[in-house]
Amino acid sequence: MKKEEILKKGEVAARNASIVVLFFGGLKLFAGLLSGSVALLSDSLHSIGDAIEILFVWLGFKISQRKPTEKFPYGFYKAENMVALVVSFLILYVGYEVALKSYNSLFVENSLVYAQVAIIVSVLDAIVIYMLGKYELRVGKEINAQSLIAEGNESKLHIFFSGLVIIGIFFSSLGFSRVEGIVGLLISLLIFKVGIDSGISSIYSLMDVSPDKEVEEEIKEILRLAPHVKDFSNLRLRKSGPFIFGEVNVRVKRFLEVERAHEIIDQIEKKIKTTVSQVDSFIIHIEPFRPEEQKIIIPVKEKNGLNSLIDKHFARAEFFAVLKTKKTEIELLDIKKNLFKSKKLRAGLSVTEYLLEQKPDILITSEIGPISFNMLKNNLVEIYKVEEGTIEQITRSILEYKLNKLEKPTTTKK
Repeated sequence: MKKEEILKKGEVAARNASIVVLFFGGLKLFAGLLSGSVALLSDSLHSIGDAIEILFVWLGFKISQRKPTEKFPYGFYKAENMVALVVSFLILYVGYEVALKSYNSLFVENSLVYAQVAIIVSVLDAIVIYMLGKYELRVGKEINAQSLIAEGNESKLHIFFSGLVIIGIFFSSLGFSRVEGIVGLLISLLIFKVGIDSGISSIYSLMDVSPDKEVEEEIKEILRLAPHVKDFSNLRLRKSGPFIFGEVNVRVKRFLEVERAHEIIDQIEKKIKTTVSQVDSFIIHIEPFRPEEQKIIIPVKEKNGLNSLIDKHFARAEFFAVLKTKKTEIELLDIKKNLFKSKKLRAGLSVTEYLLEQKPDILITSEIGPISFNMLKNNLVEIYKVEEGTIEQITRSILEYKLNKLEKPTTTKK
């Protein structure tokens, strides 16, 4: 889903929610005045306050849809977080008004009429607003909109508010009018909790809080599995409205061409944005990397351990030595017979495919054709040229950075 669609979806959800909440707020206000129910009047005040809050949410989404400008190059996404903070204060104010009205009602005898009407309105309100809360939460989580999630949580809690109101009306109809005041105080406590939770979440987002650990782990897993990325560090993520911005340093093999590096970056970015739809921008910084451990392959004439001499041929070499180096240590893993030496056609292609199965980091050879050279290069295998020497001598040279990296094939033979 495109970011314009995300913001539009949030705007539509906020508009629909405000209409529903305002309608039921007015209905409860009428029923509360008709019946004289303090609890229902308190709840209607709460709903009207909710409608105003949701209108602010709608305004936040409208502002967030504005295009970035020279003064605001990152866009206006934080308007949604700022509105969420304003909404939190409004929720707290509504809680205060409900608490004050409920407290005062404890000291006033109140007669209740049309209790059945008040109860019917409260039951209907409980069902509709609960379903509205599920709708707000679904859309809010789908587009990662903090303000909608806050409203959804409060709307779902409304079923408890309505339940308390119904209890208050029932006892008031039996002559226990002060029960409604107690119910109103309980409602105010729930409102305060929603407001405080929403305010904390809004402040965190305005201070560029990192998103959920689950999102971070998803991105880390993509980086771990990314081809040709040897390591990564300094992964930083921040929320801005319903979107996530991030950056990371990745390490790839040295001597990687700029064009190839950009291909790798584009692949990673595309994978991250496809997997984590909230990501709007993800910047990748590439750093050269030379691992402590490397796997090296050298064509050799004989099986004589580290004293084996390099073979001047590549595709027609007698053997291939497979080594592992760690810092200055050299370990000979195996000397494998070249099974494709006698192949009449495309011996180089078959040899290269076989060697790539060994997952080498470096190939050292005297000569190499264009097909093998390009296949190895595309798989980020570094290729160095040496004319003579033993496995140990050649490997010492590579560890001491004394060998020249091949930039093109040594032959034109295909």
